[in-house]
Amino acid sequence: MVSASVAEAAKTKKRYGVAFSLLILYLVAYVDRSNITILLADKPFTDALGITGDFAAQGLLMTFFLLPYGLANFVTGAISDKLGARVILISACISWAVIMILMGFTSAFFLMLVFRAILGFAESPLTPTTDRLVMRWFPSSERNFANAIWLVGLTLAPVITLPLLGQMTASLGWRANFFVFGILGLIIPLFFIFRYVYDKPSDHPSISKSELQHIGEGLGVKDNAQVENKPSVWKRHDYWFLVAGNCLGNGFIWGLVAWLPTYLTRELNISFIQSSFMSALPWVCSVILMLTVSPLADRLKNRNWLLIAALTIASALMYVVTLFQNSTLIITLLSFATGIVYIGAFVGHSALQRIANSWNIAAAGGVFNGVGYIWAAIVPLVIGFIVDATGSFTSGFLFLVGTGLLGALAYIPAYIQELKDNKQEIYEDTNHVI
Repeated sequence: MVSASVAEAAKTKKRYGVAFSLLILYLVAYVDRSNITILLADKPFTDALGITGDFAAQGLLMTFFLLPYGLANFVTGAISDKLGARVILISACISWAVIMILMGFTSAFFLMLVFRAILGFAESPLTPTTDRLVMRWFPSSERNFANAIWLVGLTLAPVITLPLLGQMTASLGWRANFFVFGILGLIIPLFFIFRYVYDKPSDHPSISKSELQHIGEGLGVKDNAQVENKPSVWKRHDYWFLVAGNCLGNGFIWGLVAWLPTYLTRELNISFIQSSFMSALPWVCSVILMLTVSPLADRLKNRNWLLIAALTIASALMYVVTLFQNSTLIITLLSFATGIVYIGAFVGHSALQRIANSWNIAAAGGVFNGVGYIWAAIVPLVIGFIVDATGSFTSGFLFLVGTGLLGALAYIPAYIQELKDNKQEIYEDTNHVI
């Protein structure tokens, strides 16, 4: 017979409304930040800005978003801890929608760089605030799946929008991208924030007591004393190795994302429209792998080994890409490489949420994400210079192989510390029972 508490628990699952809202926010934010990758393969756009054939200048359009985005994370994460998620997310949505519309009116390369930088600052609170919400709304046994849900927003966005952006650019011109998604980026996210997002579960007006109890029991905290005695995340060496590994993994992703459409059109001689469709395939693979693997990862006691495996396998696949010119094989390998790296992404955020303190999770997430995006800002520019110097993307991809393997090595100490922490928890629980 089903108990009353179980029956009540089934009545509300408000935490998944929060997760789905984050998915929508990331979907919109990703379109805003990455539509430039499609436009770089559109000659009328590069002609309008005067950067056709100048791959270093084209790389700056990604760098001028990613660098301010990364730097601002150090500040906006701490602000999110003070002001709360709801206020921060509403302010961010309004800001990035206005900036997108302004970008649609400019044809000056310098102004486009300025707007990209401001957009980076406007979107910077999103990930630290997400870490704060996931930590507060989900027990540790569900966080891999919860993190996979919002990361699906990042990976689903290219699946939906890259073909759409390509068709829209070809038929309506490049300015239409900024106007259409600027307006949609204001209306849709604000609806979900006002409807579903609250700073903490107890603030929600219609959450059940059983769901509150389920969330609280799974947070890995036995009593208030344990909360106060939890070591500061800033003093944990495994946190800094997680930061380093995430930094190198993030550079791997953005180095690929920034140049994939251009690589397909320039290196493999695929048409602009075809490249927009083919560029979406790695993200299809990412969505499938994340939704498949994340529930399985939640069942594991030790999960950080997945971080090491993800970057090692992705780097190996990227190396194989450099050996062939077959477009079907290359897209298949890049699709799996991208999906596997994103497995590491949700495991990395879950690892961060496990060791961070409840009062500074957004600040810790800001550093975690900020360092990653500072490096991600540099990588597209480096690859642009490499392509200019060598005339080929092969050396640029080999650069990503090297950074991916370094990232895998950086995760090893974090895995070792996880093993020690879990062993200590088992020891403490055994003594408590005795």
